[in-house]
Amino acid sequence: MKKGSERANGYLPLMCRLTVDGEIKQFSCKLDVPPKLWDVKTARATGKSAEAQKINAEVDRIRVDVNRRYQELMQSDGYVTAARLRDACLGLGVKRETLLKLFEQHNEEFIKKVGHSRVQGTYNRYR
Repeated sequence: MKKGSERANGYLPLMCRLTVDGEIKQFSCKLDVPPKLWDVKTARATGKSAEAQKINAEVDRIRVDVNRRYQELMQSDGYVTAARLRDACLGLGVKRETLLKLFEQHNEEFIKKVGHSRVQGTYNRYR
């Protein structure tokens, strides 16, 4: 919880802290928690109220997502840093293809087929 950042309703924002090889990074979980329900030692909401169960379910979902992203980074790159894990969890640095880029890629693949299974006239229409 981020103390000192109390919302108008008295809730505090929940922060996710990642530590990888001693490097610490944190980001907002986009979740507000009532301070009276939060147990710092267990990092979970206490009680069996519907609100506590909802908060705990969201904390579990975030934990699973962080672990999944960690495994994906390890498999793809062989190493993980706290900053890269944070960025992966937040969706930063994800390259998104635009329609124009996809069309250019299509044309590059199409020109390779000209003379084999495609004709130049069809390619000229795509340019």
